Amino acid sequence: MWLDERFQDTPLDAFVVFSSIAGVWGGGGQGPSGAANAVLDALVEWRRARGLRATAIACGALDEIGVGMDEAALAQLRRRGVLPVAPELAVTAMVQAVQGNEKFVTVADMDWGAFVPAFTSVRTSPLFADLPEAKAVLQAARQDSEDSGAAASLADSLRAVSDTEQNRLLLRLVRGHASVVLGHGGAEGIGPRQAFQEVGFDSLAAVNLRNSLGTATGLRLPATLIFDYPTPEALVGYLRAELLQEADDGPDAREDDLRRVLASVPFARFKEAGVLDALLSLAEDGSGAGGSGAGGASTATRTRTGRRPGRRRRPAPRN
Repeated sequence: MWLDERFQDTPLDAFVVFSSIAGVWGGGGQGPSGAANAVLDALVEWRRARGLRATAIACGALDEIGVGMDEAALAQLRRRGVLPVAPELAVTAMVQAVQGNEKFVTVADMDWGAFVPAFTSVRTSPLFADLPEAKAVLQAARQDSEDSGAAASLADSLRAVSDTEQNRLLLRLVRGHASVVLGHGGAEGIGPRQAFQEVGFDSLAAVNLRNSLGTATGLRLPATLIFDYPTPEALVGYLRAELLQEADDGPDAREDDLRRVLASVPFARFKEAGVLDALLSLAEDGSGAGGSGAGGASTATRTRTGRRPGRRRRPAPRN
């Protein structure tokens, strides 16, 4: 701010402010840094509105240099898909931004395959909507979800074994994927009743496990999966119920559900809704799937006297 005031009447070849990616898309524990970066961006806007040169460059951590970051912090960034930027590439990008009189530039080396799914796990983000790399990752994820037949295959395997074996298979699946996410060598890294958060799961690891299990099972799983089901044992119970429900949701199951619903609806409601004649016509046409379907619908719409409701008996002729 002081430099802006000091040189506001002096023609400059460049006025450059440097910030971090915390001001671009945020980050856990980076609220103060993000706010400070926003002030710098506002300063650039203010200078350019006055016809003065100004460029804001947000840069990720530089490889072999960092920004006061230890190896553990850099490893955490890598897991999130934010890679250290090679210094020579960063300098080249910055020079190009200044020479091109750009307003805002972000210099970062990204693993979009790791970053985008986690960043958009709860909601879509317009910030990356026009980036070809990000769009390709999201499109591939949608295609995998649509094409997956894993749920039916896994459910078939589960239905062929006992309940105890079902739980054992799913527990091995969950613990195995959890260990891979954490970088452990085997499934023994987390106990069946041990909380995921106790062994190092943060929000990013939670999303990665959700994605991994979603691919393995073919299920659409919530981003809050391990927070709703905080141990492998609890998660197994949820997955088992979802997988076997998927297997039971075929056409026959829906037909049975429909017949139960029809049988439970009071007769007067059919008349009030104006669907009685349509139901009777379907039953009389015999156009349902098989004789039992027509007979079932017909029987459901008869009264105890055997007459079809809605048809008036003709009065007996008077003498």
